[in-house]
Amino acid sequence: MTHEASRTRLLRYAGLLAVGAVYIAAGALKVASPKEFAKAIVEYQLVPERLAPLGAVLMPWWELAAGGLVVAGI
Repeated sequence: MTHEASRTRLLRYAGLLAVGAVYIAAGALKVASPKEFAKAIVEYQLVPERLAPLGAVLMPWWELAAGGLVVAGI
């Protein structure tokens, strides 16, 4: 493997790690306080108000899973 290819591979993995870490951190913060996240969902009118609690419970887990997959390079 050439030096350039090695550098490109390292930068790619660093980028994946950074993006995955953002998803994981965001998901972890939301899992810790689903009521606050539900309020934010309602305030931003992302979904109908009656669906906000469901979104506040499910979305953080999707973020955590997506972050793990990104870090894993999948």
